[in-house]
Formats: sequence, structure tokens, C-alpha cells
Amino acid sequence: MKVLETKNKDIIIGKMLRNAAFGIILMEIAGAITYIIDGIMTSRFLGDIALAASGIASVSYTILAIISGVISAGGQKICCNEIGSGKKEQANKTFSMVIFITLVVSIIIVLLGIIFSGFLASLMGADVKDATLHNNTSDYIRGFFIGAPGHIFVAVLIPLVQLNGSNKLITASIAVLTISDIAGDFLNVAVLGWGLFGMGLATSISYYLSAFVLLLSFISKNSLFKISFNKLCFYNLHRLVTIGMPRATKRIGNFLRPFFINRLILFAGAGVAMASFTV
Repeated sequence: MKVLETKNKDIIIGKMLRNAAFGIILMEIAGAITYIIDGIMTSRFLGDIALAASGIASVSYTILAIISGVISAGGQKICCNEIGSGKKEQANKTFSMVIFITLVVSIIIVLLGIIFSGFLASLMGADVKDATLHNNTSDYIRGFFIGAPGHIFVAVLIPLVQLNGSNKLITASIAVLTISDIAGDFLNVAVLGWGLFGMGLATSISYYLSAFVLLLSFISKNSLFKISFNKLCFYNLHRLVTIGMPRATKRIGNFLRPFFINRLILFAGAGVAMASFTV
């Protein structure tokens, strides 16, 4: 009997993880789509230097992907295990902890991204001696990191929404993300004229809207997960980080490579070469 229960538990958990994988794939596609949209709009309406600056700042996506990857992978697996074991109350506590940790971490990232946007631009390869390139890079970073909570919440929520059985909301959230990003970019270049800051901000707003759509999954009375900060419990925090770290380390190469490549390209051919590489 015990062997049968273990086997059933493994089947349930395996099915949940396979379903969640679909959400993770869509999340990665969504991130690629928004980056491509920003690149096309920037190159057509803001020019080569702006495109070069957005290419330099693209490592910002990787920074958020590493952070959200830890929380997402750890939270997803722990929740799967607890649900598969019939521990719904513990799963809800883990879920609430994940939401709380995501909120706190993302707010800190917003503050750091805005305050140190100039430093980050220099670190990513934009030389302060080239004021136009450096300022454009800094502007994009500020606009982009304003949306850090939206970016991270989308990455964290998609697998949990999948576990919650709200597949249609995932599709809807990605549609909202794509459409609002395109609309925001057009509004920026045609009306507001906020340059690269506006492009980054448009992406940020689109992620906030996408995250809002995903959160609707947990408002339903039939939701498997309920957000509650009244009885926060962090006993799973260590497990969350331990489980999530391998996924983060896989992105380290993507994180470090641009710091060297950007400098090499800018040294060899300045902003025009960087714009070409971004394309």
C-alpha cells in the first residue's frame, strides 16, 4: 500500500512539473518577444546610438532572469511536492512566502536600478566619455528596472498559475504583455518622446499588466492557492534557494559574457558596431 501511495504521489508531482514546464516555455518566449519588439522600435525610430545603448543594457534582462529563476524554480518544486503529498496548507504557506519574498526582492531591485543606473551603464560597457551613449544606456536601465516587480512576478507566477489550472490566463497574460508593449513603444515614439527611458518604461508597464492578469488566477474561490500574509512562515526559504540556485547558475555565462563582449565591440568600432551587434 505504501509503495502504491508513493508511486501515485510521484505521478502527481511529475504531471504537475510537466504542466509547469509549459508555462516556463511561454515565459521565456514572452521575454524574447518584448526584447525583439523594443529592438525593432528603437532601431526604426530612435537611431543607431539608442539601439547600441539598448544592446548594452540587455544584460538587465539576465539580471532579473537569474533572480526570478531562483524564486520560480524553488517555489514551483516545493509547491508541487507539498500538493502531491496532500499538504495543501503547507503549500499555501509556501506560496504566500514566495509572493512575499518576490515583493520584497523586487522592490529592492527597483531602488538599486534607479539609484545606480549610471553606475550600471558604466559597468555594462557604456563609457562616460561618450556622454550620449552612456546617458541613453542609463535611461533605458532606469525605465526597465522600474518594472522589476512586474518582470519577476510574471516569471514566478506563470508556473504557479499552471499548477492552479488556469492555463487560459497564461495565454491571456502573454497576449496582454505583447500588445501593451507594442502600444507603449508606439506611444513613446509618436507622442511622448521619452527616448530610451520611455522604451524601458513601456516594457515595464506591459509586465505589470501581464502580472495583474496572472494574479487573477488566485482570486477565484476555487483557487488551489490563497495569498495570506497573516501567518507567514519561512521554514522553506532555505530549500527554495537551494533548489533554485542550479537554475540561476546556468545563466551565469549569459550574465558575464556581455560585460566583456560589449567592451570589445565598443573598443573595436564604437556605437555603430554595437548597434550592428545588437541587431
